[in-house]
Amino acid sequence: MAPGMKSNLIQDEISENYKLNFFNFSEIDLSTLPVYDERYTSDISDIDISLKVQEYRYLLGKSDVINLSVTDNEEIQGDFVVDGQGEISLPYVGNLRIVDLTKLQAAELITQSLQEYYQDPEVIIDIIEFNSRYIYITGEVQKPQAVLLNDKELKLRDAILQSGYIKDQKTFDKKALLKRGENLYQIDLFALFNEIDNDLNIFLLEDDVVHIQKKFADKVFVFGEGTQGQYNLYDNVNLTTLLANAKINQQTAEA
Repeated sequence: MAPGMKSNLIQDEISENYKLNFFNFSEIDLSTLPVYDERYTSDISDIDISLKVQEYRYLLGKSDVINLSVTDNEEIQGDFVVDGQGEISLPYVGNLRIVDLTKLQAAELITQSLQEYYQDPEVIIDIIEFNSRYIYITGEVQKPQAVLLNDKELKLRDAILQSGYIKDQKTFDKKALLKRGENLYQIDLFALFNEIDNDLNIFLLEDDVVHIQKKFADKVFVFGEGTQGQYNLYDNVNLTTLLANAKINQQTAEA
């Protein structure tokens, strides 16, 4: 197909696998054209529902430092570093693997292990250094970075803003990609920041990569009895605003 071709010039064998719609612009019904809301509905559904309702919990990792204390027992207390095997070494008990556990789960595991040596031990754990869990922000931000996670939840909107994202009104079609494990999700940044869609503002988890895609401003083009050229498609621009910006010649234009 090439510019200027008419529908009767297209051979059947070329178009048999496609649904082609041809419009006469002098007769077109504007109500049949897709509207803005319809354009972006599919983007929001790209975020799986399981990502929206997750509960954030920090999991202990290698090189994290914890402070451990046992009530009424001074023998086992102090700071412990989770080693390269994901373990800490305790008196009497030996090595215990606590990597990928929450601090409450680790406290329960240590409590069970100490019951053989102490009567009714009560274990308290605090994480004093977070050194293991990162998420990554890349792409069109002022400060691409690796962000160290801690026991306070980090949400998508906060992480992007902390990296120097500039909310640009010149384009509706601004997207980010979230890579989580083997899955890739598309995020509508216009909905996230302008429409404040909290369903998209999910918790970020270890090794998530958020990539802000580069997108030039949406533009429309004006010809005829006005200031011809291209104009940025700002938020909520309608035809009347566009023609006013293009300084339509009211004396010579066919209104």
